[in-house]
Amino acid sequence: MSIFTGDVIAMYPSINLDDAFERIEEFLHHSSLCANVDAGAVMHALRLIMKRNCFRFGDTYWLQKDGTAMGTPPAPSFATLYYGIFELDLIEQFGSSLHYLRRYIDDQFGIWIHDPDPVVDQHQWEAFKQRQETYCSLSWEFSPLSKTANFLDVTLDVEQFHINFKLYEKPLNLHLYIPPNSAHTPAVRMGLVTGGIYRILQLTTRDCDKKDSLSKFHSHLFARGYKLPFLKFAFEKALIQFSKPREKKSKDSTRDYILLHLPFHPRDPPRHSLQQAFHAHMLRPQTKHRLFGRACDHSQAWHRTYSWNGWDAFIQKDTPVVPKEKFKPYLYELHNNEKAPIPIKRLIVAYSCAPNLKNLLFPCHVEAKCPTARQVSTIQAELLHSFTNAEPT
Repeated sequence: MSIFTGDVIAMYPSINLDDAFERIEEFLHHSSLCANVDAGAVMHALRLIMKRNCFRFGDTYWLQKDGTAMGTPPAPSFATLYYGIFELDLIEQFGSSLHYLRRYIDDQFGIWIHDPDPVVDQHQWEAFKQRQETYCSLSWEFSPLSKTANFLDVTLDVEQFHINFKLYEKPLNLHLYIPPNSAHTPAVRMGLVTGGIYRILQLTTRDCDKKDSLSKFHSHLFARGYKLPFLKFAFEKALIQFSKPREKKSKDSTRDYILLHLPFHPRDPPRHSLQQAFHAHMLRPQTKHRLFGRACDHSQAWHRTYSWNGWDAFIQKDTPVVPKEKFKPYLYELHNNEKAPIPIKRLIVAYSCAPNLKNLLFPCHVEAKCPTARQVSTIQAELLHSFTNAEPT
């Protein structure tokens, strides 16, 4: 058994868009996972976005004709799906030798089972590489079949019946950590050391490799100007914390927040405005109420819980754009198992869906004034037709 890695050279700009559209559309039409998906609408949207990648360089606007750009929102999913469709056939074709194959965007890792005949095994390996390089004309760089390979930020080493890991750093890594005299808070500098130590300990299996990586990390920080007393304190604290058993967060009623779950609408106040208004109104001393409107005594004055009256006042006063009836069904009541109120310190706003075309075209919060579904589909069709037939400028 051996392991190998592969890397695509310039994956995004090398993708053949026409071939990708054809293969993805065929997959959407025949896959049981996409039974409830309108494949035609998805492909129409993909062609609209991927064929209209316009960008500015200097004083000139350019339209990308070949491949795609990583900055285009659907590009990572588009490229991953395009190559993932091919991998289904690849695994089936080389299943006798290809024991394991995984890919992260354009970085591939696999486990190869050798054939008893070295000639046959070499032929299979060369055919495997050639098959990938002929697919949509992508250029690959493969590591040789070996017991050791570097994948992402770890080095994997096969030893008998298990695999060891250790931290891998590219030769071009200059270790330019934030200097100790920067304007960052002390917690950021401490977090830099703690995070680096945790990363080493979590990605490394052998003790000798852990000591070696920790020693190098210490030397890099010292070279950046960190003093030895600080490094000694930070390393000791991080190592002690890592050695302690981690307690699992219980799902009891100890949370101190309200989760406000809303359907997205562009006319709604932004998330930070809701949070600021909540803290400005609900957390004032005169508005501290118990959950069911009972006054809070002095011994429990730190309880910052809400009542429906206070919440209604918050909605009416601070968010006049949104009707308060919209918020009530999505507000979780906060009480523990004994039905006692829970202190509230923050408001978390979550949206149930991302912006969609209907919300962007018709930004109104009164449902009765919104166009009908038939009008929406007609306007969308006209817009898509105008976009797809317009000449790029």
